Amino acid sequence: MAAPMPPVSQQPAPFPEEEALLARAEDADAAQADAFTEMSPVGSFSVESLNILVDSLNDVLPIFDVPEPYPSFEEGIEEGPLPAEFIGAIEMIRAAAMDAGLERLAPDVTAAADDAALEDVAIKLDTLAENQTFRTFLKSPDGGPEEEVAAEEAAVAEETVSDEEVDALFAERL
Repeated sequence: MAAPMPPVSQQPAPFPEEEALLARAEDADAAQADAFTEMSPVGSFSVESLNILVDSLNDVLPIFDVPEPYPSFEEGIEEGPLPAEFIGAIEMIRAAAMDAGLERLAPDVTAAADDAALEDVAIKLDTLAENQTFRTFLKSPDGGPEEEVAAEEAAVAEETVSDEEVDALFAERL
């Protein structure tokens, strides 16, 4: 029986270009984590409010095909930032809601400073989890239903109807 393969991160890269690409990807991941940490609100958050938000987040994540739910918090946060991964997941949903044209439902956790603000974000996530327009937008391969409607309107506008066809339609109605 062959020995198990080590994880990809521990395997030597066969090409120098691949090593450079992996290094740039790690740098990009670190920069993204730093950006989410900077975006993170600082405040006092109870474990109950944090976990209400986690439950709401976990209701939306399956729509994005995220297999693992975000873990519950074991304790509250006193005068500290929220975890970067947590902010990243909520920002992903916010960006998708904005792209779907649902700006009023886009959760903005960056301004949260207390439990009430976290619960407001949770309400928006709950609403998005059940919103059919949002679900349809995420499942459409071409960017959403807005483009489909625009294409249908363009097709209708391109149709030309002759005067004889108009007269025939009016005659049918009489």
